[in-house]
Amino acid sequence: MLRRQFKDHAETEDFLDSLKGVNYNKNKHFAVTPDQRKLSLGHLQHERELKNWRGRGHDLIIIDEAAEWPEFFVRFLMGWNRTTIPDQYCQTLLTFNPPTTPQSPGRWVIDFFAAWLDPKHPKPAKDGELRWYAMLDGEEVEVESGEPFEHKNERGETELIEPLSRTFIRARLEDNPSLAETGYRARLQAMPEPLRSQLLYGDFAKGAEDHEW
Repeated sequence: MLRRQFKDHAETEDFLDSLKGVNYNKNKHFAVTPDQRKLSLGHLQHERELKNWRGRGHDLIIIDEAAEWPEFFVRFLMGWNRTTIPDQYCQTLLTFNPPTTPQSPGRWVIDFFAAWLDPKHPKPAKDGELRWYAMLDGEEVEVESGEPFEHKNERGETELIEPLSRTFIRARLEDNPSLAETGYRARLQAMPEPLRSQLLYGDFAKGAEDHEW
């Protein structure tokens, strides 16, 4: 589980430390569950730090506040989403709020999840619906299914392409009872736009306009 800066993990560390039966090592920043699963906390702020994650395979990669990350950082990390354990499912999970300004480094998430977020998408997807994507000649395209298919690449070689699935699930305040029942809604309603609509309704269109100057 990664954040841009390690200090952003402070609440996560407290939460892991409070879980009954979970052994959290504060010095090495990892938790071990009773059934011996391991969750490590890490960070990646600068491009020069990418080398620290090269070749480090994980069957689950969680990138928290993904809209604060450059797209290349996220795609690089996704390249190490792997395991040698037979039948172990591998997944990358991106969690994020809508990008706050047109200059946010994470505006790419709207294109990445365009089928769910772009109202002009020719084939809109419902929350939780699976779509399939493949990288063809340096460009990512949506394909009909997850069935492997042959493609002649830019070198003239026939390559067997295995598409990857993707989905998006929008969450609002009412989906989190722990916060919804504490009066937090009033705090969000009092925020200025575009933050009010972004955080209260998960509105990805708000804040997309450039400043008038």
